[in-house]
Amino acid sequence: MVREQWLKQGKDEMPWALAFGAPPEASIAAAFPLPAGVSEGEYVGMLAGKSLDMVKCELSDLLVPANTEIVLEGTLSFKDKAPEGPFEDYIGLHVEGESSMQPLFTVNAITYRDDAILPASVPGRITDESHTTASMASEELLELLKQHGLPIKDAYAPFETMATWCALKVDNESLARMKTNSDELCTRIGDLAFNSKAAMC
Repeated sequence: MVREQWLKQGKDEMPWALAFGAPPEASIAAAFPLPAGVSEGEYVGMLAGKSLDMVKCELSDLLVPANTEIVLEGTLSFKDKAPEGPFEDYIGLHVEGESSMQPLFTVNAITYRDDAILPASVPGRITDESHTTASMASEELLELLKQHGLPIKDAYAPFETMATWCALKVDNESLARMKTNSDELCTRIGDLAFNSKAAMC
């Protein structure tokens, strides 16, 4: 959507900024599938219960959170491309394939606070942050399923699955009273799980 706005102006590139160490509320909002037209800044303010202090970037009119640790600034070309990949996937395995040509991002400035901290996550093999998030996601999934009357007693995401599986313990007596079958139960669980933020990756 933003790219299209710049293209309509006849531009061949657009400014961009990447903030490292932004407030947690900003990181949460960045991961949410907000509808088009919804202001992420206002959404962050709603989450935090107060407005988010912003500052203008050095090279453009883009705004970034004032207490960000590190900011990269530059341009995204609509014409120039560069090879990207292949990468290792998030469980630490090399993804077979070739590089593909993708839009070229150019870094023109780096600004940072004194004694800046680079918050980084390097997902890979056991153990990493996926195990922490998997534990939280499995608890959230358990509560979601219980709230919808499903006979689930416990939920656990095994470490080895890197948050891609969740084992569920079913209350067989409650299941029998529901007069349903395993296919219907699995469908209901899947519909709830994959239409919520609790879903495993």
